[in-house]
Amino acid sequence: MKSKTISLLLCFFSSFNLLFSQPGFDVVSNGGGNFQMNMYYDPAITVNGIPYEQIKGSPFLSDKWMPASIYNQKNEIVGKLPVRFNLATGELYVLQGDKTIVAEKKMAGKVVIHSTFDAIDVKAVFLNNIPNLFLNGKPITDFVEVFHTGYAILLKYRTKEVVKSEGGGGMPKYYYFKNSSFYFLQVNGKVERLNRLSIDLIEQLPGAYNLQKWAEEQKLNFKKEEDVIRFINYYNQGKEKESVN
Repeated sequence: MKSKTISLLLCFFSSFNLLFSQPGFDVVSNGGGNFQMNMYYDPAITVNGIPYEQIKGSPFLSDKWMPASIYNQKNEIVGKLPVRFNLATGELYVLQGDKTIVAEKKMAGKVVIHSTFDAIDVKAVFLNNIPNLFLNGKPITDFVEVFHTGYAILLKYRTKEVVKSEGGGGMPKYYYFKNSSFYFLQVNGKVERLNRLSIDLIEQLPGAYNLQKWAEEQKLNFKKEEDVIRFINYYNQGKEKESVN
């Protein structure tokens, strides 16, 4: 079993075609198996030409390393390693021993987040290069969170943009990471952007009007992500039953 695990990891790093080290980051272990990253700022590391040391906040989805299973574009698992998503650059950081490397997007197709490395649960699923996914006319090639499988799928794209504060009140201007989230609904392969989470999404789900009474009984709030996820899960269950019958 041990040799099989080592083979998988070797396959992972060879298939990633010489993943390169990311300078400017110091990775430490707290001795308990949970990793954290301490950034030490290097002028060579920038976002849009601005050094990290001049930007307030974090560029990451989570500042903690997350246990993850990584799959290639053929949906074959190639390794189970700690990961972090840099939302400012769209990069996937992978922890290899005490070094941080950046995975090539064309090689890593899916990332499944777990609660621990020993767990088989699924906390979140991320895919990149999803077909027909556009924002402001440009294709989204970064990792996007996928909440469902089935006829209807809710997608969430997160990004962090470097913006400059206006200052005022005697406060100096500074750069900071601004969070943005965009939702998309994929129905039977067709993807549409949602301007916001609301009950209006029912209009994009064929036959979903019949489930409004159920939604009212469950006191679902369509402005809340978790309730929208629950509604689409229920909707997909109905679609599965229809296909069986």
